[in-house]
Amino acid sequence: MQPVIRAARRSELAEVYELLEHAFPEAGRSLFVAQTEHDATFRQRHGRVAMLDGRVAGYVRIFARTTLVQGAPVAAGGVGSVATAPHARARGIATALLRDALRQMRRDGMRLSFLFTGIMPFYQRLGFRAVTQPYFEAVPRDAARTAAPGYDVHPIATGDLRVLLSIHRRAIAGTTGAVVRTTAAWRDASHWLAEDPSGCLVASRAGRVCAYIRSRRREYG
Repeated sequence: MQPVIRAARRSELAEVYELLEHAFPEAGRSLFVAQTEHDATFRQRHGRVAMLDGRVAGYVRIFARTTLVQGAPVAAGGVGSVATAPHARARGIATALLRDALRQMRRDGMRLSFLFTGIMPFYQRLGFRAVTQPYFEAVPRDAARTAAPGYDVHPIATGDLRVLLSIHRRAIAGTTGAVVRTTAAWRDASHWLAEDPSGCLVASRAGRVCAYIRSRRREYG
């Protein structure tokens, strides 16, 4: 029997969460619940399921975002939460789901798609291309020694958000690949990325916020 691929129904989300919890035990069910319930951009059609014998056999989530291409905003779809139930593996379900998700993105006017993965060959077969991602490491003790004098560093406060979004807009202007941030997106992500407030810091000088860092500490990923 061939799977039926379509948008997930609200009544099927509990089964979807169970599938994702089994596929990604290091993340835990709460992450996937929050990604759905605390993301203002989520639409039911963005959760794609493969149904076999009335059960959820696979799932792919589309994350509706806006990204910059040479400074111009472009509607984009992130791909995530790709999972297949153990009893349905090796049947091409993940490939079929991803092709379906790409068609849905086109229907929604998304002009490009992106994802983060450690299995590039699988996604390259579907047309994705590898892009170098900037990466750096910093030892907190060493980083503290490089702090410039005259700056006050403190945790992000609620009132800082408008200023931080302005800093981010200026920082990404004219770039390619940066995801445009909004107030809603910032607050939503704070729910489902389990941010530690002590890791989100701003630097100010003469009472004016001029820089920030937003870090996340997780046991996985």
